[in-house]
Amino acid sequence: MGHHITRRSAAGTLILVCGLAQTSNALAQGSHLDAPALVTGAAIDEAEAVGSIGSFNRKRFTLSNPASDDTLNIGGMLQTRYLGSFRDREAETDDSYTGGFQVSRARLRVGGSIWSKALTFVVQTELSGRDGRATLLDAELKYTFENDVFVRFGQGKPGYSREESVTDSQQLTAERSVTNSIFTLGRSQLLGVGWNGPRARISAEVHEGPAMLNTPFDSEREADFALSTRAEWLAVGDAFKAFDEMTAFRGSDFAMLLGAAAGYETYGETGPGTAADRDIWRATVDLSLRGNGWNAMAAGFWRHTEPDTGSSADDFAFQVQGGVMASNQCELFARYEAILPDTINGPDDFHIITAGANYFLSPESHAARLTAQIMYYLDPTSESLIVTAPSTGNALLRDTEGDQVSFILQAQVVY
Repeated sequence: MGHHITRRSAAGTLILVCGLAQTSNALAQGSHLDAPALVTGAAIDEAEAVGSIGSFNRKRFTLSNPASDDTLNIGGMLQTRYLGSFRDREAETDDSYTGGFQVSRARLRVGGSIWSKALTFVVQTELSGRDGRATLLDAELKYTFENDVFVRFGQGKPGYSREESVTDSQQLTAERSVTNSIFTLGRSQLLGVGWNGPRARISAEVHEGPAMLNTPFDSEREADFALSTRAEWLAVGDAFKAFDEMTAFRGSDFAMLLGAAAGYETYGETGPGTAADRDIWRATVDLSLRGNGWNAMAAGFWRHTEPDTGSSADDFAFQVQGGVMASNQCELFARYEAILPDTINGPDDFHIITAGANYFLSPESHAARLTAQIMYYLDPTSESLIVTAPSTGNALLRDTEGDQVSFILQAQVVY
């Protein structure tokens, strides 16, 4: 009996966020988070005297030089959480509970343009590591030509997963899916080229392999060669900008985005050569929809690994998710994932059900948001070797019995 009561108490967290709607109207009404600050005439005169003007809106603080195209955008984000997990383990007759607080993301970001609006840059650091030291996430230069062709160079995200391409603060859930964490490319050092049209866009990058942050050129972990490419078609809608976020607030027009991506990596020769000699092919397809207060996305993944010796493996996964605005400030969401590994990476499949709610303190803005969600991990991690556990971002811990239930309570500020 205690087992079921404990899990039902975790389910109660789903109503926490929407319940706040009855107690925070004063903050929501006319919130300063959703309104740009005014720059007075005196402030402009003073700024022009030193060659810059400062302003703030709900997305970023901007310094600009009226005499040139030089701009500097300053911002960042904070996501702090309480996470908990109930799981069965062979050595214990009752559920084992693990819970605690975690600063999941604390970031500083600067970007802008230099010399010309066509030449842009971004530098972003992560401050929420185990020891609090800053880690470089993004350091990228980009030049866009008049024909909308662009080149990019530095460290950033290769175009691949639809979910990964949406920034952390604009996700539907508190954390990206476990599926994405397994099949995405994350960030890498890269050289890329692409084209942005009104209804289609495409990009391709040569990079160092998945999740290669700040590695030297001879790192033994890097791929000898890696290539990824992604294409998107805006089948319905006015602009790609509508899909910069997963949520669709009330009043949004119907839009449809189709995406596909492919990648290849080869390993075994870089540095001392201790990385396993293997080739990896990968592909993904996705469909995103949004309308008047609702959103939906479906994505499928395939990855083929061909080692120099031993058996090859074909791993698959798919996910579907959606959300609906229950009010102007409260959004309900759900997601289902199925990870289908090859026998040598299994042997069993891994299934996940997620449900939760977002409460937007400032209507139609992610600037201040509360999220509560529950994840039900149906299968044991010990039988799905492809699943990396523990995964602290998703409150997924190692277990041998399955039926793990975890939850996340998150407060987010984008500044």
